[in-house]
Parts: sequence; structure tokens; C-alpha cells
Amino acid sequence: TVTLNSSINNILDSVNASWIKLNTSGNSEFHGMYPGADGELRILTNISASDITIKHSSPAVSNDRKIISFNNQDIILLANKSIQLIYDQTSEKWRVISVSGTGE
Repeated sequence: TVTLNSSINNILDSVNASWIKLNTSGNSEFHGMYPGADGELRILTNISASDITIKHSSPAVSNDRKIISFNNQDIILLANKSIQLIYDQTSEKWRVISVSGTGE
């Protein structure tokens, strides 16, 4: 489990896990994470009651840590929702491949 700080540019450094649980005490922004190997998958799950905004192509991180959404928009990750990302070595970015969960 990774605890995010509220209202700041959260960046996930090297974490050796395919499933990462995100916790926060208030609404937070998530800007990027450590680069992976080509095709590496990560699932991020919001285990808090607060929203986590997954920032699309955030200028707060280097190119190889950016997250690219499928609609070029930020994604609001509600409580109990998950997002799946794949690392694309060609573009050197994490690409969103799914957002799931109903939060119910």
C-alpha cells in the first residue's frame, strides 16, 4: 500500500509490485511512476474514500514517467476503483488500458 499526500504532485518511484493499492486522506493527484519494461503491467487501486486524479501527460514528471489516458483527459479514480496500465517502451510512457470497478 502506498499512501499519497493530499493535493500535491504524487509520483510513484520504484515499486516492485504488479498491484499497487493507493491510500489517501484527502483528494489527491497522481502524476506518474517509475518507468517499466516494455509490456509491463500495473494495476492501481484506490483503497481510500477520497478521489485520486490520475493526471494525463503531467508536465510535473519526466517523459518516461507520464501516464497517457485513452481519451487524453485526466481520470478520476473513485473509491474502490482500479486502473490498469501498460508500459510502452517505444513512446516511453504508461498507457491506460482499462478503468474498472463500480465503487459500490
